Amino acid sequence: MPARRSDIPRTATRSAGILLLILVAWIGFRLYGFSSEILIPPHHSVAEAPADWGLRNPLAYQLPYEEVTIRSDDGTKLSGWFIPSAKTPAKAGIVLVHGRSTNRVFMLPLAPDLHAAGYDLLLFDLRRHGESGGTFSTMGMKESDDVIAAARWLRYQTPS
Repeated sequence: MPARRSDIPRTATRSAGILLLILVAWIGFRLYGFSSEILIPPHHSVAEAPADWGLRNPLAYQLPYEEVTIRSDDGTKLSGWFIPSAKTPAKAGIVLVHGRSTNRVFMLPLAPDLHAAGYDLLLFDLRRHGESGGTFSTMGMKESDDVIAAARWLRYQTPS
């Protein structure tokens, strides 16, 4: 005859429940840690560019530039560099956008050839990167608004 539920010791049931609770808590903490890594990437300022590059701003490439501040649609301050074309009038404007956990300094190696070819350039830091404001990275949801704001800003600088 099979054992009835009442025959199972209460301590075994209680222990299983406690283990299950610990497992669920552990999974929750791991997921929280993972989401924090994604939503709050390491914040590297422009001054923290790779030391072996020796590149901190466009002057390292003998490029004229001006520091600019752009506001995203939600008011987030975006910092950047505007590099005017070597030719007048400029062919067009190009917004150079860095990747996750980097900043505008990482786009500098592309600037000299584009500048010489006659393009106005805007290199800027996405939210929560470089010198820009923002508390969280939104994995593209708000960053796309940042790029639109930067393109809009550049459009008014580049009449062509």
